[in-house]
Amino acid sequence: MGGTFKGAKAGTAPAYSFSAYVSHVKVDLETGFVDVKKVWAAFDCGRALNPLAVEGQIEGSIHMGLGQLLSESMDYRGARLMNPSLLEYKILAPQQMPEVECLLVG
Repeated sequence: MGGTFKGAKAGTAPAYSFSAYVSHVKVDLETGFVDVKKVWAAFDCGRALNPLAVEGQIEGSIHMGLGQLLSESMDYRGARLMNPSLLEYKILAPQQMPEVECLLVG
């Protein structure tokens, strides 16, 4: 495996896992505001040597995904990026993170 692309010498992903996510979401039909109340995540990663770290990775991926979905955007005007720093770029704040329940299978 590998190739000539940048990073090819590092190799491809050596492992795969399966997961499923379910979310409880409230949507205001008048304003279109989306409020994610709770996320359930089931993850089959085999035997978790450090379950707390695995749950942290799962919660972090949920936080990043919700941020991309709900608030993050790159605002370009022509070739100029209008929100180049964290002062203008809206990321999901920790207090906006919904309750997450993780189930490690395996």
